[in-house]
Amino acid sequence: MQNLLKKTKRKKLSKQVQIGKYVTDLLRTGDLQPGDSLPALRKLAHEFDTSVTPVIQAMRELEAQGLVEMVHGQGCRVRSVSNQGDKVISKPVIDVLSIVEKFDSRRRKHTSAGLQLGILQTLGSTPDVKTTLTTIPPRDSEALENALQEIAKDRSNGIIIGRIGELKESHLARLNQIRSSGCHIVLFASDRAFETFDVVESDFVSGQRALTNYLLEKGHKELLRFRLSEKAYFEQKKQEGFRLALEAAGLPPERAEEWTLDTVDFTPGEQGIQQRIVQATGLLGIELSRRPISAVMAGNDARVPEVRTALRYLGRTDIEVTGYDGFWEELFDEVSPHFDADIMATIPSSVDTHQVDCGARMAEIIIRRVRGELPEEPQRILVPQNLLHS
Repeated sequence: MQNLLKKTKRKKLSKQVQIGKYVTDLLRTGDLQPGDSLPALRKLAHEFDTSVTPVIQAMRELEAQGLVEMVHGQGCRVRSVSNQGDKVISKPVIDVLSIVEKFDSRRRKHTSAGLQLGILQTLGSTPDVKTTLTTIPPRDSEALENALQEIAKDRSNGIIIGRIGELKESHLARLNQIRSSGCHIVLFASDRAFETFDVVESDFVSGQRALTNYLLEKGHKELLRFRLSEKAYFEQKKQEGFRLALEAAGLPPERAEEWTLDTVDFTPGEQGIQQRIVQATGLLGIELSRRPISAVMAGNDARVPEVRTALRYLGRTDIEVTGYDGFWEELFDEVSPHFDADIMATIPSSVDTHQVDCGARMAEIIIRRVRGELPEEPQRILVPQNLLHS
């Protein structure tokens, strides 16, 4: 809840609309979580240079939408889908299985916030929903199988799979078995494509095009891109976006592969950071001896300080560095102690991965499936990724 009042306010909208949009934007990004208290009404009025009346009107509108609740004597807080008073929920609409890395609490937090937001936006102020979030260790096939077995026993009528990189044929067979019993399933696709299930995925092609276009418009023609692995599905999509942006700018499309370097995957801790700095210094040194470079796109924002440090070792602090993923505070908290303050001082222009938006769309799809509002054929939803400017 820190620094929530530092968001940019639109001047052309009415004060009531500005305030309402401000709150819904915080919900969308995950800065506001279910149960969080909003700033005091008078404080909001002061920040938006208005009286309390437009603030109250905005809060009442958000309350009517089921997003917040006004509690007498306590102000406003974000509504929780579990806040059903004495109402007994006899059958849950949604059970959530989210496969996340053990250290990756941010993805669980952002996806969970999106699911809560999507439920409220789709069903309004009285959703008859129960959500269960299950975390699975990475690459643990047995744990995933056990989780699917437990979900099958629960007989819920909706399941959302948060991350699917570890799904094997046996898991898909289990999901098909669950679905045959009348349960609806939505997958968050990030590593592979599925033709038989409803799927929501980030549009990595448009995201990489946006980031590349941003640098091209600044006059950078010698762009170097780091990728984690050419075999990864999301990296293949990002590479396609890189190629399309170069082609649209009149540059040879084959340049995309020539100007892409593979790097090691993210490993937390000082040893992993030092390993990547050494590797980046070596790779960049070779590339700089071969050709001019004006900008580098790191694999994600947490890699930016590593690339900047490598370039400092090489005496090339003039080269601009951006990241791909949006700013994730938890990653930067872990990385920051290993770098000088000036290295960490600015957040580069980068691409928002929209974990929250994807979660909201998954919740919307599963609820509409349960209601019978979607056609029988599987739905595939691409969630656009916006460029974040520092």
